[in-house]
Amino acid sequence: MVTGLKHFFTRPLPWLLLHLVNLLPALLLGPLLVGSFTWMARYPLFRIALTERSLDGLIDIFMHAAEAASDASPLTLIGFALLSLLLPVLLSLRVFLEGGVLLTYAEPTAPGLRRFFTGCWRWLGTFLAINLLGWIAITLIAAVGGALVALVWNVALWLGQTLAVLTLLLLGVLVTWIELARAAAVAHDTRNVFAALRESGALFVRRPLQLLGLVGGALAVQVLLMLLSRAVMRAIPIPWWLLSLAVGQLVIFLRLGMRMARRAGMVGLCAVQRQA
Repeated sequence: MVTGLKHFFTRPLPWLLLHLVNLLPALLLGPLLVGSFTWMARYPLFRIALTERSLDGLIDIFMHAAEAASDASPLTLIGFALLSLLLPVLLSLRVFLEGGVLLTYAEPTAPGLRRFFTGCWRWLGTFLAINLLGWIAITLIAAVGGALVALVWNVALWLGQTLAVLTLLLLGVLVTWIELARAAAVAHDTRNVFAALRESGALFVRRPLQLLGLVGGALAVQVLLMLLSRAVMRAIPIPWWLLSLAVGQLVIFLRLGMRMARRAGMVGLCAVQRQA
């Protein structure tokens, strides 16, 4: 795990590349989409709600957001159309880049761009299959758990709350297992989906404390960043929108970095298990 985290700090390519993947569509579509809400600026209540940071006031304004459709410019409508097409592309692109990202953290030396994109192609099918199996399992567990909670909630509140917590914990373990399986596939240099799931599942048994420390630590930092960003955003005056934008981008960049650090740590854990 230590080696993986060291590779994360010394190999910034995946971090920067994924940040650009997230940032560029926002820069392209943001001006088009925001045009739908410029009509609200003519209402004094909207300006007051922004100045006082009144959530209730903003909710009252957004309840009339349907009126924006009549004022939407052709460029804004094009933006919404492009967004509906772009989101699936972005999700697919992230899955595609995952192989190169994990390979960067798994290799003894930092790979070049050609090797990076070779890794993207090599594990694309494997990761799609892992994600599909994970999506099916998550859907089933959420459906069954939600049905059980709804069934007993009014009969025994404590039991419903217990089942809800257990369902969330099980979903968290499953999400971690799927993410770990992708790291295991690269660290063990295999495209066998079930071999990757088996190796990642073994980590829960062999190195539970290290895995818990990695995932729990990354989650704790994510929560801390969220709370810190909220406090900073509340302290920044509304007219200083450029500073707010810069702080927001910095927080997004740091949160993405924590996700990359978690991936690097998982690759390191899988590599240690392979050598054992």
